[in-house]
Amino acid sequence: MVKNKILAIIFTPFLIIGVIHGLLTYSFTNFATWLLIGLWLIFTIKIFENIKRHREFNSPHNTAFFVVVPLGIGIFYSIWGFYTGLLGENLLGGVYFSLWSLIFAFPFILYGSYSLYRCFKKYNVIYFGTKAVKARTVGYILSFSVLIFIFTYWISFYSVNESFLLDFNLLLLLLATILIVIVFGFTNTRSSLPALTRDYIANRTRTINNLT
Repeated sequence: MVKNKILAIIFTPFLIIGVIHGLLTYSFTNFATWLLIGLWLIFTIKIFENIKRHREFNSPHNTAFFVVVPLGIGIFYSIWGFYTGLLGENLLGGVYFSLWSLIFAFPFILYGSYSLYRCFKKYNVIYFGTKAVKARTVGYILSFSVLIFIFTYWISFYSVNESFLLDFNLLLLLLATILIVIVFGFTNTRSSLPALTRDYIANRTRTINNLT
C-alpha cells in the first residue's frame, strides 16, 4: 500500500498552491479546487494500486471500493466543474463539458458505468468489508440512486435558472445507467446459482480484507 506519508507529500503542494491562489484571488472556490485536484490524484493512485494488488492475487474487483467510489468521484467532480474557475470553460454548445470534466470526471464516469455493468453481468456478490451482498441488489440500488440524484439535481437547478446547461458526463451516466438496468437487469436474468456457503463467504472475505 502507498504509505500515508507519501500521500501527504503528494497532497501538500496542492494545499500550498490552493492557499496562495485562494488568497491572491480572494476565492475559496480556487482554494477548494486545488485541494480537490490533490485528492483526485490520491484517489487515482489508490485505485491503480488496488487494481494491481487484486491482479497479483487473481481476485475479482467485486468490492465496494471498485463499485461505489468511482461513481461517487465521477459525479462529484462533474458537478464541481460548474463552480471551478480552473479549466471550467465550456467546450460545447448545448451541454456542459469542460477540460475539467474531461480530465477529472470523465474517466471515473466510464469506470463507474463499467463497474455498474459488472454488478449485473459478471459478479455474484459485492463485498462491503466483511459483508457480502448480492451483486444485482447492489446494482439496482446504485442505479436507482444515480438516476434519482441526477434528476433531482437537474430539476432543482433548472427550476432556479432556465439557462442551466445539462452536464455531458451526467447525461452520459444517466443514459448508460438506464441502458444497463434495462438490458442487463430487467430483461437479462441469470440462472440462479447454488447458495453460497458460509465457508466460501468467509474465505472470500479474508482474501478481500488482505487486499485492502
